Amino acid sequence: MFNSRPSRAPGGGVLPWVLPLLVLAAACDSASRERPPVAEAAGTWRFYRELSLDEVGGNVPAMHVDPGGGLWVAVSGDATTAGRSRLYHRPPGGSWRVVHEGPFATELSLSSWRAGEVYFGFNHTLNGFEPNLLRVTAEGSEPMPTPRERLDDSEFLQVGSYALLPDGDGWACGQRARMWRWRNGAWVHQPSFAAWTPEAGANTYYCGQVHFDAQGQGWVLEYGGARLWRWTDGRWERVPPLDGDKEHALHASGLGSREGRLYRFEEDRWHPIPGPFSLGNIVLDVDGRWGASEGTVFRVERERWVPVASGLRFEPRAIAESGGEVWVLAHDGIYRSTDRRVPTFAETPPGTLPKGLLHTEAADFDGDGDEDLLALTPEGGEGTGSASMVAFRNDGAGRFVPLDGELPRPIQLWNGRFALGDLDGDGDLDLAVATRAGTVEVWRFSAGRFERAWALPANNASVALVDMEGDGDLDLHVVTQERHAFYLNDGAGQFTLGPEAPTPPGTDHVLWDDADGDGDADGFALRWRDPPLLLRQDAPGHFQVLPLPLVAEGGAWTDLDRDGRPEASAQRLHNPERAFPFVTCPPTPSGGCEPWPHPAAPAGLVVDLDLDGHPDVIQAELRVGARMTQGGEVYLGGARGFERITDITGPLSQPAVFDANGDGAPDVYTPERGLLLATANAGRAVRVDVSASHSDSRAEGAWVLLRPEAGGPPVATVRARGGRARVGLPDPLARYTLEVRFPTGERRTLAGVSAGSTVRVSDVEGPARAGRLAMLWVSNSVRLANGPREGVSLLLGLLALGWVGRRLVPGQQRVTLPVFATSVLVLLGPLVRWGAPGVLLLGPGALLASLSTGLLRAWNQRRRARRHAGPYVLLEQLGSGAAATVWRARGPHGEVALKLFDAEAMSHPEVRDRFFREARAGMQMAHSNLVRILEAGTLEDGRGFLAMQLVDGPSLRAHLAVRGTLAADEVRGLAHDVASALAALHGAGVVHRDVKPENILLGSQGAVLTDLGLVRSIVFKTVTRHGAAVGTLAYMSPEQCVGRPVDGRSDVWSLGVVLYELLCGHRPFLGTHELELVYRIHNTPAAPLPSTVPEDLRALIDRCLSRDLEERFQSAEALLEALDRKEAA
Repeated sequence: MFNSRPSRAPGGGVLPWVLPLLVLAAACDSASRERPPVAEAAGTWRFYRELSLDEVGGNVPAMHVDPGGGLWVAVSGDATTAGRSRLYHRPPGGSWRVVHEGPFATELSLSSWRAGEVYFGFNHTLNGFEPNLLRVTAEGSEPMPTPRERLDDSEFLQVGSYALLPDGDGWACGQRARMWRWRNGAWVHQPSFAAWTPEAGANTYYCGQVHFDAQGQGWVLEYGGARLWRWTDGRWERVPPLDGDKEHALHASGLGSREGRLYRFEEDRWHPIPGPFSLGNIVLDVDGRWGASEGTVFRVERERWVPVASGLRFEPRAIAESGGEVWVLAHDGIYRSTDRRVPTFAETPPGTLPKGLLHTEAADFDGDGDEDLLALTPEGGEGTGSASMVAFRNDGAGRFVPLDGELPRPIQLWNGRFALGDLDGDGDLDLAVATRAGTVEVWRFSAGRFERAWALPANNASVALVDMEGDGDLDLHVVTQERHAFYLNDGAGQFTLGPEAPTPPGTDHVLWDDADGDGDADGFALRWRDPPLLLRQDAPGHFQVLPLPLVAEGGAWTDLDRDGRPEASAQRLHNPERAFPFVTCPPTPSGGCEPWPHPAAPAGLVVDLDLDGHPDVIQAELRVGARMTQGGEVYLGGARGFERITDITGPLSQPAVFDANGDGAPDVYTPERGLLLATANAGRAVRVDVSASHSDSRAEGAWVLLRPEAGGPPVATVRARGGRARVGLPDPLARYTLEVRFPTGERRTLAGVSAGSTVRVSDVEGPARAGRLAMLWVSNSVRLANGPREGVSLLLGLLALGWVGRRLVPGQQRVTLPVFATSVLVLLGPLVRWGAPGVLLLGPGALLASLSTGLLRAWNQRRRARRHAGPYVLLEQLGSGAAATVWRARGPHGEVALKLFDAEAMSHPEVRDRFFREARAGMQMAHSNLVRILEAGTLEDGRGFLAMQLVDGPSLRAHLAVRGTLAADEVRGLAHDVASALAALHGAGVVHRDVKPENILLGSQGAVLTDLGLVRSIVFKTVTRHGAAVGTLAYMSPEQCVGRPVDGRSDVWSLGVVLYELLCGHRPFLGTHELELVYRIHNTPAAPLPSTVPEDLRALIDRCLSRDLEERFQSAEALLEALDRKEAA
């Protein structure tokens, strides 16, 4: 709706009386209206200011959504000579930026029919209200023709609105009821929508908006909203006034308002749209689906309007919907309909995953890099307590396929009845399950299905997997009503009854983690309506049983205070009608714990939903499976505590949180709603993969901590599941230090981690750990020795050792040493259990196999490092320099040019920061003469890498070696391409620092500038090497070669040297060593160019090579303009 008049009358000044009258009318109207209490009007939405604006201006602003969901906002600025009008753009999922800026403007108009572009119309007040129309995209803008008519000698006839339509169609309208139509690239007069006469004045029948909706219905609105016309049968027909001649306001969507009530024009008459209270001055979106009025945002439905938020403290000027969110342009900025990055979820189509799955566990059980699903489905209804197991494999894009083959059944519908982990060390996840048939079974995953491998009798049992011995494989903990038992894993998935475990009476389930930080597993034993117990492990298999001062029927190991130490968080379930908060109990060095409550943190599943580093909570019953009345409430954690956001996310009862579609954002599955995909951007997180690093090859239970790179306490912590973790970052632009703490005590630290990166930890183990494992197996073998039973295995063990020594081929990836794990551990195990002679043989045998395979693996890693760099396979070396090597490589982006920087250069913090800063700037630039940067990062060995577009074509150096010199026209073309690339680079705040023929490639579309000069400051530490290669130094500007600060003018000098060499066949300054070359660059003139060089090109090169910075071209843009003037001439 337009609720102000145009700012100037024909031949007159600004109309100062229009806005005061409207404000006075609105004040009178609001004073007479009865407003409901805020509690009645309040909806479920929150708004926060995403972009602050200080010059919205008094003229009517414009807000528009293009077909691709991009948002465009135009503001007029202050009505002064210093006022600035601006056009802002926000692509879907992106950030706001100014795409056009100019003097104060009026009659702002936005329309579009294609994604990513908008037609921006406005009148320049300082130029006699001259009409302007721009076609604007994210890359820039271009002027379009406008209908121009003179109002008098000093002013143009003002155009009030434009509507550009598909298929080359469009409309424009303005003062004096003028109408134009866009035909064949020009504006053509059309019959007016009303009969204007000079006596009426220029602002009578002043068209303020022309709009066509998606159905092709057109509307024309007079400024002030008093009269409305619609397009009917090829002509404009006036819509009858709303309720006679009473004061009203109409909108270009067929809606109207009078005395705080809303109406819709249909079937040739006005129909009231009822609502809960009266409205003030109203703004509507272009389609009439959303509106705002004096702190209230409402949705317009077919038969009513519904407020979604009230009590808002801003003055709405425009409103629009994009991407499922409502945006409001207010007097002080642009507001968004979410608060604190509230996570939102999208329903998935039927068939993605069936609803009704219970006790859902997400993990990558097939080892292909995405998260699969394992769950229970009730048999005969949920009340029977019996269930079957189902499994779904993820195809990587969020599509789940039922797993073929048999699965365990029947299973009791209760927590702790199955657990996933890599039991046989082959890199995938196996299954331990307690069935209702009175057995505990181990099912291995092999050849795309689960197969039963081992079973033992146990009634009414719960199971857990934990590395009880600290030997790197997962052992089995079985809890029954009669006893607790540990079954020790031999590394290949075969289990033997271990030492007697403490058996606290009434224990339902035991949760395992390293509570005291000593590198072994401790238990949090939950008992129904009895205080829980801490099973503190002092030595493998030896526990202290310590009562905890808590009441806990449910619980979890959490890190709510983000200190990097797990705490026992207890949940009370006595009253299912009430949600008791967590009571957290951090273990103390003395063995107990000191509870402290979280009054604002309801108990449930702890997960970082919004990826900000703060733990969030989805309220759920941790013992049985979320049957509580208040289950599914969602709370976001932060510096201000926990905030309930269930009204935005919807309830998430009995949730399973995992990354279903591989985009890095946490998705949610609930039995009631099925799979919900997160719609938030996952660029705030760091993915950590520790699946090939330690223990059971999946590092189950490793804790990941993030600290600021400058040091300090952890700002985010998470526990790895299935070998993977996703850590949200409080500041997505900052850099962090990442620490991985493994269940057996080892730690790994990596600095310089940033948002959106993936960290893979794969080299934690070493010979010292292998020796410790050998000694551990010696002691276990003595304890488990059974001579009569295993005497026959002596000969088999000796034969196996000989076979390993002869073949020495790495097998399964477990612990550190694959051959030791499969051969010595599995095959020599029976040997040493024969008695003392076997014990004596184990030490040398294990040590020999360990050292041999350790050397073999080290050699293999070095060999792989020569052929791989992270996810890239090195194919062919393309070149090398002082600090980097360039390879043709194949990786996630296909074939690329991969530049590998030395670890020494990347070890300098200032260089590393500039490298990532300039790499990010390069990735954001898209220019035909700049090589496109696809990815940047650091490898585990400290080297930096830069993946760039592979340009098929020779370098300018190779071309010059063949040609000798180039013609003047060719040099001009090359100069134009390189100057254009430098202008784009300098515009992004990046100085190249190394413009030379080696860094200019001749592609099919022209010259392409490569090598953005990253980490250049470390390359040239000295200039005193006699006889050293001086190729790069010869192209440096005087200020650069002596280490002074440089800007874009240094690149202009370097380009001048290149152009000189192309015309002469040699560089302008030559020397036998670097000191001589530096002297000549500073003191001797360049040799004259050949007489055949055109005068304009000679002058251009001379100016580029001016030692006086003020006489040199001040920017690459200025050099480009000089070249363009010559081409135009």
